[in-house]
Amino acid sequence: MPRQLPAVTFEPGDKLTPPDGNVQCLIALTEGWAARTVAAAPGETRISGLFLKGELCDPLWLAGQAREPVIALTRVRGIAASLDDVNLLMARKRLMQRKIFADIAQRSLSSAKWIASLGRLSAMQRVAYVLCDLASRLGHRPGRRALRFRVPLNDAHLADIAGVTVGHLRRAVTELRACDLATLARQTIQINDLGRLERVSQFRATQPGAEHRTAPNWPSELMTEL
Repeated sequence: MPRQLPAVTFEPGDKLTPPDGNVQCLIALTEGWAARTVAAAPGETRISGLFLKGELCDPLWLAGQAREPVIALTRVRGIAASLDDVNLLMARKRLMQRKIFADIAQRSLSSAKWIASLGRLSAMQRVAYVLCDLASRLGHRPGRRALRFRVPLNDAHLADIAGVTVGHLRRAVTELRACDLATLARQTIQINDLGRLERVSQFRATQPGAEHRTAPNWPSELMTEL
């Protein structure tokens, strides 16, 4: 008989912590956004990774590496799977093993591509790249034209993710608007032509043909399989 995985809830600003203090686990987000943060200057932190609804947080926890805290940006709900749960899933179904490893590998490849691109992209291109990445992770197909979505991110959050200062971010947003590519206002992103924005930012889907595949919805995957 399937075992029910424990549900977890966090309020904005809370640190996401595994239930029962079990560091080696995953939380599949059913609602909300969270961010992995790293220490910068004394008393300051920077965002080093985002976790959105439907995604796994944080794959590093499976290795017991929880040095960088993950903070809820909105109310976050999810289900928690311990390392034992994950091992059981992978033992029962090899497809689940491939999905989990593919998810971790895709994150690693995305990070590597982003780091490799930083030296050759302008501030405007970096911000455009982040907008394309968010659109992709929210389920919008590559090459689409106009689309609009809300994000619980302020200027400082977006600047951190793009690797620019807040001043550079605001100038980049002005440039994107002047080029009729995108606008950002009141946590709403309007992309006028996603295909053009992808070309300008040199953004590509992480996996060849990824635009034809649907990323796993991890809460549903875990609840269905365990």
